[in-house]
Amino acid sequence: MSRRITLLDGSMGYELQHRGLGDRDIWSTRALLDGPEVVRQLHEDYIAVGAHVITTNSYAVTPLHLDRIDGLRAQAVELLDLAGRLAVEARDRSGRPEVLIAASIPPIGESYRPDLVPSAEEMADWYGVMVEALRPHVDLWLSETMSSIAEADAALTATAAESAPTWVAWTLTDHRTAALRSGESLADAVREASRHRPEALLLNCSQPRTITAAMPVLAGAARSVPFGGFANGFPPVPEDYGQQTVFADYDRPAVATYVEHVVSWVSHGATIVGGCCDIGPDHMAAVASSLT
Repeated sequence: MSRRITLLDGSMGYELQHRGLGDRDIWSTRALLDGPEVVRQLHEDYIAVGAHVITTNSYAVTPLHLDRIDGLRAQAVELLDLAGRLAVEARDRSGRPEVLIAASIPPIGESYRPDLVPSAEEMADWYGVMVEALRPHVDLWLSETMSSIAEADAALTATAAESAPTWVAWTLTDHRTAALRSGESLADAVREASRHRPEALLLNCSQPRTITAAMPVLAGAARSVPFGGFANGFPPVPEDYGQQTVFADYDRPAVATYVEHVVSWVSHGATIVGGCCDIGPDHMAAVASSLT
């Protein structure tokens, strides 16, 4: 490839589950409590297959998950700090100091549910906690899996005053082309986000084919801002999704199929690509190979 492609990592929560950690209540936070060395090793595995950016295991360190165990919310700052430190340790152990660490800034409410997005005040309060705890460890802020314009606005507002770059990633509905799960158009989402001057515009945690269909729209809306995507590996998300939703009897995308989608994104001008839920190191190793 003639253009420089930035390779992200892949799945964190689902991959930790495949490695014996994670549960339906507190998701990937379980690994911070019971197996931090597994989190660090997963970061190292992604670096080993060529990732230029690894993402902190902070996606599930939110009230939605923490409040399911008595007293766990009181450990939030400690858990966030640990998530940051594990990423730094993995980079140090890899011998690749150029690898960047992205802070995962997730939905505060239920993922994929624009109807359950908390108030701007609630989001500001928790995002403030996350930013303060993660700041010493990270090189950029990744507001990811944003399901509506309001959700993305809250996350971007929380990092607006930070010196490190901010990236934003939206999750799309599988039922319309280039629309957020809220039904708002991707073009409108990009236009609203531009007020915060994000340094990358991304699509994530949607089916690969959904992101592929939307990539030309993102390319047209992004103008001179770098853009890309990182898809998930499970079936379409139901509109009444909840953390207890179980995706049964489905096949992860074949490695070759996932690579085909990523190559398509790059053909539309994407320069930042990776994987989300259930897209593991094997997928990312093949992506890395295909882009060199």
